[in-house]
Amino acid sequence: MILKYVLKNFRRRKVRTILMVLSLLVSTGLIVAMSATVETIRRSNVDLVAASTGRFDLTVRRTETSPEPFIAVAETRQRILAADEQITAVYPRFHSEVELNAAGEQGSGTLLALDPAEGIGLIEVISGTYQLGGMQAAVLHDTALEMGNLQVGDTIEVAYSFPQPRAKGAISPIGSSRRRAVGRFTVSAIVRQNGVTNAGVDSGVIVHIDDAQAALGLPDRAEELIALVEPALYEAGNAEEAALSVRNVAVNVQAALGDQYVYRLDKARALDGSAQMFLVIQALISTYGLMSLGVVGLLVYTLVMTNVQEQRREMAILRILGSQRNMLFGIVVVEVVVIGVVGVGLGILLGQVITTYGVVPLIEYLMSQEGQAITIQPAVSLAGILPAVVSAFVVLLLSALKPARDAARTKVVYAINPGVADNIQLEDLDELRERRPTLKLFVIGLGMMLVVLVAAALIFAVGFQNPAALAALALVILLFLVVGVVFVFFILTRPLEKLILFATGLISPRLTYFARRNVGRSS
Repeated sequence: MILKYVLKNFRRRKVRTILMVLSLLVSTGLIVAMSATVETIRRSNVDLVAASTGRFDLTVRRTETSPEPFIAVAETRQRILAADEQITAVYPRFHSEVELNAAGEQGSGTLLALDPAEGIGLIEVISGTYQLGGMQAAVLHDTALEMGNLQVGDTIEVAYSFPQPRAKGAISPIGSSRRRAVGRFTVSAIVRQNGVTNAGVDSGVIVHIDDAQAALGLPDRAEELIALVEPALYEAGNAEEAALSVRNVAVNVQAALGDQYVYRLDKARALDGSAQMFLVIQALISTYGLMSLGVVGLLVYTLVMTNVQEQRREMAILRILGSQRNMLFGIVVVEVVVIGVVGVGLGILLGQVITTYGVVPLIEYLMSQEGQAITIQPAVSLAGILPAVVSAFVVLLLSALKPARDAARTKVVYAINPGVADNIQLEDLDELRERRPTLKLFVIGLGMMLVVLVAAALIFAVGFQNPAALAALALVILLFLVVGVVFVFFILTRPLEKLILFATGLISPRLTYFARRNVGRSS
C-alpha cells in the first residue's frame, strides 16, 4: 500500500521527481567515474611507472671501488637466476655516457648496448629499419637532429671511456687520462625508445651487445645486468606491499652475489612513492563526493519537505481512517529510497560510461602525447562503487528524516480546519512539559573536541609516516574547512542578498521591488 501511494505521488509531481533523480544521477555518476579513474590509474600504475623507469625490475652493477668494473655475464647470470625463484630472466647491457662523432659533428649521448632478444620496452622507428648486429646502430631521435640531421646509412663513431676504479674512502679521479675505445657503426634506423631504459634517455645510440663487446675488447663482459621478476609480485592491492616483495628478491640476489655489486630498484621505488599520492587523491575525491552529495541532500530535503507540506490534508485524512504515525513516516522514507535506487542505479551506469568512453581514452591520448604508448583497462570495481552508493543513501536517509518526522506528526485537525492546525493542540502539551537537550551546544562541543583530536592525530601520523592516516586526516581537515566556509557564508548571506538586490534595482526597479519583499521574508 505504501509503495502504491508513493508511485502515485511520483505521477502527480513529475518535475520534482525528475529533479531529484537527475541530481542523484549526476552526482553519483561523477563520484563513481572519479573513483574508477583513480582505481584504473592505480592498477595501471606499474605500466605507467615502467614507461618512465624502464620495463625491468632489478639492475646490478659493480661498485665504484671494485677492482674489476665489468661483470662476467655467464657466471653472474646463473647466480642471479639461482638466487630467487621469482626471477624469470637476466640480460647483459652497457649503459654509459659516450662521445659521438658523425660527419664532422660532435656530440654526446648514451650508449645502450643490449640483446634484441630481451624484448624489453618499445622501439618506435622514425626512419630506416630497426636492426642491430653487424656493427649497425639505431640512433635516438634527439641525437639525429643535434648532429647535423643524421640520416640512415651514415657512419657514427662512438668513443667509450673505460671506468676507473677508486680506492675506498677516496674521491673519484678527476682530470686523469682514461683509456678509450672507439667503435664505428652504420646508422640503420632513427628511433625513439619507450621503457627500454628510463625516460630521460632521449639521445645516444642503441647497439647490439655483441658488437659493443667486440669493439671494447670485452668478451662475455657487461657494465650491468638487468633482471625481470614475476609480474604477479605487482598484483598486490597495496603499492607498498608490491615494492617490498620486489625488494625481497633484491635482498636474495645481494646475499648470493655479495657487497661488490650495487643493486637498483628504480621501478619498485617509484611505485612505492606513488602509494601516498593515490591516497591523497582518493581523499580529495571523497571530500568532493561528500560536498556534492550534501548539496543533493539539501535539494531532496527541500523538495520532500514541500511534498509533505502540500500533503498535510491527505495525511490527516489517512490518520482519521486509522493509519498509524509510523505508516506516514514510512511513506516519506520509501519515497526517498525509491528515488535513491533509481537515481543511484543510473548514476553507476553513467559513471561506468564516463570512465570507459571518456576518461580512459583521454588518459591514453595524453600519455601518447608524452611519447608513452600504453593501453589502460577501465577498472570499475565494487570497492570503488560501494562508498559512493553507501554515502548517497546515508545522505538521502538523513535528508528524509526531518520531513518523515513532520509527516508522522501530522495533526488530525489539518483535515478539518487547516487554519488553526499550527496552533498548540492537546497533543502538544506533553512536549511542553519535557526538558530537552540543546542540540546546537552538543554540535559545538563535538566540533571543538574533534579539532583537538585531529591536531593530536596529525602529530602521531607525521611522526610514524603513515600515508593512510595522513590521507584520512587530510579528508577531515578539508571537511572542517568546508563546514567553516558554510558558516561564514551563512553570516554573509543577508549582506550579499542586499548587494544583489541593489544591483538588480539599478536594472529593473519594479521587479526588484517585489523580489525584495519575498527575499526578506524567506528563511
